[in-house]
Amino acid sequence: MSARAHDRTDEERLLVRTETGQLFDARTRRPVTLEGLATDLRYGRRFRVTEARGGGDCTYQVLAQVLLAALAPTTPGATRTAATPEPLVNAVEEVPPPGPAV
Repeated sequence: MSARAHDRTDEERLLVRTETGQLFDARTRRPVTLEGLATDLRYGRRFRVTEARGGGDCTYQVLAQVLLAALAPTTPGATRTAATPEPLVNAVEEVPPPGPAV
């Protein structure tokens, strides 16, 4: 996906999920991958997903799939290493441990 597409973070991306679980962009009618959605999320882009049949909202289910795919090891039984792609949340505030009780 081009950097230009990521400039439009205020535009919500509308997606459709088929019965087989495939995702398609409703505007461009092109397939969308979980990795592509993860990249969009890193750039702050919002999305909404509806079922192809019935039109029910399934955004949270797809978001959970994106998060699981981003956090899962690349091979079964492997652990995450420094070579693993960056997590969806890049900055986590460090909280100092509690001091001794006075």
